[in-house]
Amino acid sequence: MKTGVLIVNIGTPKTPSPQDVGIYLKKFLMDEDVISIPFVLRWILVKLIIVPIRSVRSAAKYAKIWTPEGSPLQVRTENFVQALEKQLPENYTVKIGMSYSEPSILTSLAEFKNEKIDKLIICPMYPQYADATTGSAIKTVRKFSHQLKMTADIQYIKPFHDQDFYLDNVFEKMKSTQPQHWIFSYHGLPEKQITKNSECQLSLSCCLSQKSCTIKCYRSHCAQTTEALVKKLNLSKSDYTMTFQSRLGVANWLKPYTDQVLEALGKRKDTRRIAVVSPAFVTDCLETLEEINLESRETFLENGGEHFTYIECLNSDHDWVKGFAGYLTNGLNLASIKS
Repeated sequence: MKTGVLIVNIGTPKTPSPQDVGIYLKKFLMDEDVISIPFVLRWILVKLIIVPIRSVRSAAKYAKIWTPEGSPLQVRTENFVQALEKQLPENYTVKIGMSYSEPSILTSLAEFKNEKIDKLIICPMYPQYADATTGSAIKTVRKFSHQLKMTADIQYIKPFHDQDFYLDNVFEKMKSTQPQHWIFSYHGLPEKQITKNSECQLSLSCCLSQKSCTIKCYRSHCAQTTEALVKKLNLSKSDYTMTFQSRLGVANWLKPYTDQVLEALGKRKDTRRIAVVSPAFVTDCLETLEEINLESRETFLENGGEHFTYIECLNSDHDWVKGFAGYLTNGLNLASIKS
């Protein structure tokens, strides 16, 4: 049986130029799962307000982390794919499908169809489920697979926020660092994307409960990941803070905000040394390399902090790739894309 594996991530600009960054931002922000307002309002907000302002600013940020080989996210994802193929049986073929850049999900699906694969496994590279990431990726695959009239059996991996193969490898990255305080910084989402579930209480107790609303709740998954890593590190409640970064606009996003927490910690005399880990990302990208390792570092140090440690993402680490290969080849971890 010929099996295809599609590694899905958000995407990246082609170059760090304002023009290419603007093209990428338009594709990203026009997704109704990313900014969930009526189309006309979203079009006005994105194309007439956000992109003209943010494209130049974001281009400067990308330029700080761009490598001679290209975008860090693109290059490191390619490295992951190459390493993953070596861990999988010979009948497996692995491709990249970026949601908002090339190679796109549509491009790779068309290639898989031409190769006449029998089974396709979609792998959204987001440990914690969110409609704006995993949900959007699944919706896109469903749309284009129908458009291409694909006959392959299409499945996707379940969120792995609480799985040992993921948690153990993040822990390995963290265990040798001993700061006075840990920051677990996750990508933010507007609160309304979480509270649209009537059961949601936006509280830790709710997030760690067994209620049905936690099954596909991003904040709950973040809390579960944090609590699992805290347990492995043997931390007390005063030793860490779970925060959310990358907010956009004036609406309320998940709190507390990473930048505000770092500013406050920098002013405290008992937190001269901190470490930041970003468990929502398995591949280093703009949000980790620039926003955390550069901007957040500067925020902490400028406010009195003395030592800032950034914990790198898993990228293409051998044990992480090996564990991921085992996860996606276990049928118990797969769900049908048609369900």
